[in-house]
Amino acid sequence: MPGGVIDVQLNARIGTALILYDPSVTSSRQIMKWIGIVTDVGLELAGEQNWQPCDEGRIAQLMRNRLKGYLPIN
Repeated sequence: MPGGVIDVQLNARIGTALILYDPSVTSSRQIMKWIGIVTDVGLELAGEQNWQPCDEGRIAQLMRNRLKGYLPIN
């Protein structure tokens, strides 16, 4: 996540995210850019076969490794 993000609450049931952030450190535009990158990388990974079968922890690690090239991960 970009620096300045204080908390994230996800509701997978209805598909929403509440992101609390410090506007003096980051902006909604930067957060939306990060969400776009995460979504794109996730879709790329979903289309590959090298993650199947994996547990949730392994998939999360694959995502973190891919995202390191885009933005710092907190």
